[in-house]
Amino acid sequence: MSYVRSLIIASILAVVAWFIFPVINTNQLDPQLVLSIAVFISVVAGSLLAGGSASRATTKSGTKNQDVKTLFVGNLAFKARRDEVSKLFSEYGQVNSVRIMTDRETRRPRGFGFIEMNAGDAKAAIKALDGYEFMGRDLKVNEANERKAD
Repeated sequence: MSYVRSLIIASILAVVAWFIFPVINTNQLDPQLVLSIAVFISVVAGSLLAGGSASRATTKSGTKNQDVKTLFVGNLAFKARRDEVSKLFSEYGQVNSVRIMTDRETRRPRGFGFIEMNAGDAKAAIKALDGYEFMGRDLKVNEANERKAD
């Protein structure tokens, strides 16, 4: 997703630079050189603005993506909030992200969500929280399956 955003930003910056550089260009440089410079600068700036740098391959905790597990949490109470779920799971390790799924049309919670944690912490959380009563409901916690392509 950030790759596409980076390309869009880079394209916009290249077009802007194409029109600005001839105004600034008092030495009458070759137009192809001006375009090359504009494209280079816009690609670098676009990737930085879109956050598409190589450092994005790590999570907040600094671990590689291969060490991160996504957990499925089912039977969540509809009144459960991200910070409450995060607090519960953080007792077993660092929580990288919490997504509580909502209905697209009504925006109401659907009763399940996904938690990203480090692999070792995720196993401990599954063992401790599967069947655990949270907000009056017994949670169903397991490793999430990969999303199927449509």
